[in-house]
Amino acid sequence: MECAFWAPVIKGDLTMFNRHRTSDLQQIERFSCALTESNAKLAAISRSMAMIEFDPSGVILDANDNFCKAMGYSAEEICGKHHRLFCDEAYTQTDAYAKLWRDLARGEALSGTFMRLNKQGQEVWLEASYMPVLDKDNHVLSVIKVASDISSRVHHEHENQSLIDAIGRSMAVIEFTPQGQIINANENFLKTVQYSLDEIVGQHHSLFCHRSEVESPAYKAFWASLNRGEYHSHRFERKNKYGKTLFLEASYNPIFDTNGRSSPATSPTKSPPCAAPLTRLTPPRCKTMPAPVRGRKWCSKLCRSSKKSPST
Repeated sequence: MECAFWAPVIKGDLTMFNRHRTSDLQQIERFSCALTESNAKLAAISRSMAMIEFDPSGVILDANDNFCKAMGYSAEEICGKHHRLFCDEAYTQTDAYAKLWRDLARGEALSGTFMRLNKQGQEVWLEASYMPVLDKDNHVLSVIKVASDISSRVHHEHENQSLIDAIGRSMAVIEFTPQGQIINANENFLKTVQYSLDEIVGQHHSLFCHRSEVESPAYKAFWASLNRGEYHSHRFERKNKYGKTLFLEASYNPIFDTNGRSSPATSPTKSPPCAAPLTRLTPPRCKTMPAPVRGRKWCSKLCRSSKKSPST
């Protein structure tokens, strides 16, 4: 005997089911679109930046071609190895290195400039961010590092810094603002004028000049021309702390910022001082002269003291 079952469907319940189903599908579609967009953004970053992924303890999970190229490895050579592969062995034994991974494992991000070693043991300078990836409970799943290889820039700036340090050792250097206030001076310059640094910082360049020159239209025109970026090089009459006249063969070289505006003044000298342009560099943050320099405006003064009277 056949049995028939009748299961009536109430129209209202079906309508509600369809409405919920439509809402769920729309939400899934939104999530799918958001995921597609996020993946596209991540792919764009990966195409232009070096990227590597670690587990919370520092073991390498994956790395893109840009990172492998920068470090001289293939992905197969580094996956499963620890981050310390890229570090000087002495550094990996320090508390600072242990703290780096403790902080990342706690979800603390880190950005900065880092020196690492490539496969050949050569220095590679990376401007990088370590970014912990969190799950819904804020537990760290992995750490992604996005980096840019700035080695060539750092090496160039180190070379320039070495050159400037050499100039500073043999020449007298003093820095001024575009208005003529003293910012800094090296020992060679201080010996030449017989002041201490504390005595001159914040004072005006006119401290080294006779009153007759300071009050002249030519003196005001001199600083105005430096602010216009004009270069001056000849023999200058100056005075030391005790009012004794000095004759300095000097060059004032306006230095420009990235917008082409002239910067504060520096003056190097040597004893029997010869001064040359000096810029203060803190790699990898600024560029050296004659290229535009980031930061404060300044010009350089190159001087050589002389007992002879100026010829002009």
